[in-house]
Amino acid sequence: MFISDLRYVPRTCLRDWRMHFGTLIRGLGLSMIGLLALSRAADCQERLGEAPRERVHLYILIGQSNMVGRAPVEDVDRQPHPRVFSFGKDDVWVPAVDPLHFDKPTAGVGLGSSFARAMAEADPEVTIGLIPCAIGGTPLERWEKGGDLWSRALERIRAVADDGVIKGVLWHQGEADGRSAETAQSYGVRLARMVSDLRAELQLPILPFVAGQLGPFLPATQRDGNPAHWEVVKPQLAGLPRCVEWTAVADSADLTHTGDSVHFDAASLRKFGRRYAREMQRLQSRQQHPAFAAFEARADLPNVLLIGDSISMQYTPEIRRRLEGRANVHRPLENCRSTRQILERLEAYLGDRNWDIIVFNAGIHDLTLVDKDGRGAPAPEGAIQVPIEQYAGNLEQIVVRLKRTGAKLIWISTTPVGARAEAAGIRSNQRVTEYNAAAARLTSANQIQQIDAYTTLSERREELLEDGVHLTDQGVIVISDAIVSGLEPILAAASR
Repeated sequence: MFISDLRYVPRTCLRDWRMHFGTLIRGLGLSMIGLLALSRAADCQERLGEAPRERVHLYILIGQSNMVGRAPVEDVDRQPHPRVFSFGKDDVWVPAVDPLHFDKPTAGVGLGSSFARAMAEADPEVTIGLIPCAIGGTPLERWEKGGDLWSRALERIRAVADDGVIKGVLWHQGEADGRSAETAQSYGVRLARMVSDLRAELQLPILPFVAGQLGPFLPATQRDGNPAHWEVVKPQLAGLPRCVEWTAVADSADLTHTGDSVHFDAASLRKFGRRYAREMQRLQSRQQHPAFAAFEARADLPNVLLIGDSISMQYTPEIRRRLEGRANVHRPLENCRSTRQILERLEAYLGDRNWDIIVFNAGIHDLTLVDKDGRGAPAPEGAIQVPIEQYAGNLEQIVVRLKRTGAKLIWISTTPVGARAEAAGIRSNQRVTEYNAAAARLTSANQIQQIDAYTTLSERREELLEDGVHLTDQGVIVISDAIVSGLEPILAAASR
């Protein structure tokens, strides 16, 4: 038996294995160093084996040298946490002390250790397992589906997938792609595709993914004197959460380097890891939304799909409750936001299920004014996110695809905004009515049933909208009444 063979020891057998440890050592004639290494690995495996699988949270660490860490290891970095482990270079669980990675002899303090400690301290009932896979100097291309590092990372992930529950991905990369104008300009699109492919490969469609911003200290030129393109990569990293749901970006502002203007220093990496943890916790907290709660669909009931933004997320649980025993009410496991996003992800939303009814809405995000970074901003900094002509065109393409499902389609108009939202200057009821009119023309032409949420809420909008946009508890009841009333005749006909 080799040390690496420990990963194949069943969790229930670890304690018995330790009882015979002395006999094994004498039989193998291992050196004292080998004995200590084997004992430490066995101890880690036993402690992981004692924890319920659902309480072992696994995190994947991928990227290049700033994920590895190149800062010198200090005493504070050598102190293990009793509930934090790392899947080491010998393919066994070991205490998570720096260096976690092993790509080069220069591997040092990384952000993974402080991240894991923060996650463990936030929940004393969990054990954290890190799966380090990062390699210094590597471009995104090697991490994309089919790349050598993609395959290597999946091999390591699958080796330990049964030891716990994969809870998230940490990514820091982009410096290598900033060396070329071509790779820098395509970075955001390729990264979004990589995230989607990784989730599909792991069959975890809403796996939280936290990237880190590049260092603020990166110079304008590369070491060879050629211009760098890191300033092209940075906004694409910052924009990842607007393109891909369940992603976040940890800020690198005020962090400093080791003296080489490329790598974060030790103190900065410890701080950076805690920032990653905050973003990961925020994503995980959002996933506790009741709209995403799992339920058991009944084969004898019609399938209803709700597609919509955060307002539809609010009424999803109420619709599901009211139709319990009469319909399976599903929704995508994300905020569907705008017509642009729905059009991009519609095939994933539809999946391979046969839909009987599809209830859909989009508009409030489309008509919002945003700045160049995608944040809400009034004019002149802000511009309409999806102009009305594009909105109508997107909606037309969505309708064409939805009609091919054969489902009964129901359109819900965009809800009004309250005085507080109008005062902010990024949304207005004038634009809401204009966008609703465009949607009404299209849905009427396609003989699609309409539910007028705007009129339903308009006269009482100050009472029914808690922040001028989202629904109060009473607002959820009022709009759910309207939606269920629209569904009732269809469900009644289906039951006959």
